[in-house]
Amino acid sequence: MLLDADAALNDQAERLQALLSVTYGDARAVSALSHVVSAAKRWCERDAGRAGLHLALARLEPPNGEAIRRLEAADWLLRAGMRPRAILQARRLDRATLEGLLRKYSEGEPRVPAGNGLGSGEWTTGDGFLGDLAPELVGNLARFAARFASPAALLGGLFIPATNRVKVSGSVPSLHNLSYVWNRDETHLLLSYNGDDGKRHSLIAQLDGDVFRDPSGKAVARVLPDQQLVIQVAAISAELMQDKEPKLCPTPTPDKPGAKDKDRDYEDYVMRFVNPDNPTPRGFGVQLLNPLQGGKPVNFDDCQRKTGVMVDAKGTTYTKLLAVKHENFEVERKLEAQAKRQVSAGQGRPIIWFFAEKKAAEKAEILLKEYPIRVEFLYWREGMK
Repeated sequence: MLLDADAALNDQAERLQALLSVTYGDARAVSALSHVVSAAKRWCERDAGRAGLHLALARLEPPNGEAIRRLEAADWLLRAGMRPRAILQARRLDRATLEGLLRKYSEGEPRVPAGNGLGSGEWTTGDGFLGDLAPELVGNLARFAARFASPAALLGGLFIPATNRVKVSGSVPSLHNLSYVWNRDETHLLLSYNGDDGKRHSLIAQLDGDVFRDPSGKAVARVLPDQQLVIQVAAISAELMQDKEPKLCPTPTPDKPGAKDKDRDYEDYVMRFVNPDNPTPRGFGVQLLNPLQGGKPVNFDDCQRKTGVMVDAKGTTYTKLLAVKHENFEVERKLEAQAKRQVSAGQGRPIIWFFAEKKAAEKAEILLKEYPIRVEFLYWREGMK
């Protein structure tokens, strides 16, 4: 989508945040949103280089099957008229209901008369939408989830497809390996998951009408009219809704000695830009192992901890080394070899080389453009945004 004004960007930011959050999780969405918006602004300014930088820093890899389902569900609801904030609230299960929203944007669904306590869109008890709402009020999500042959995690609910088998069972590795077992000719649902304490936790829910309740009486699942089973994940344990932010970068280690002070100064500047909250210390770098060289370590100047983007800082020394009038084939060979090592060790990670001088960045890109090396070359100095 091409956005041609700041106002348009602001109007779209909340929608974009909702889609990113549902697809990649809240933590990833927060770190990526500003880069995606900045990329759009730079693209509108016809600054493709900086637009590419921000997209690389966003590090939004193609979503997997489960993430695609969540994205499609959220996009489908937004197109139907649901507000982005409602998508975020529903995903976080923070008492902003799906009830009124799904009913409002579902053609042909029964309307709840005004004044009955549900029209305001607030939960009426602590059970959540599974305990309080009529099955038809989650009909939109249920019908969407029914398109898939396997369990679909959509906006806080785990939808289990209807089946002719008596025994309904399975597991969802992405949700703490949550597993479920229900024999349709029995009245109990067995749920278990891996807790943050390293132990396996279990609970047995009893069928009460069309709602499964835990021993405390809280609704944790419901059987819908079409025989889909929908489990309210957060009602089982808050652990299942926590965003787990993985460690994407190796631990910094002392860098090779010998760099000039002015080049270290530029490295420090780049490090502050890449990880502003906790810059890598001066004189430190990071390493990844090169699988094509028996696991030999490959050096990088830094790694953006929120995204896993690998970074190298090329100071003012490279301006002289790459000067056109002093063509240096040895430097070209070393740069090519370094780029190949880093790409091999990165195994698909974005890699950005920051240059203190514009001519050096342009020359390096020209020298290496004939090689199939996936490295971004960027002129970046203090004061640039």
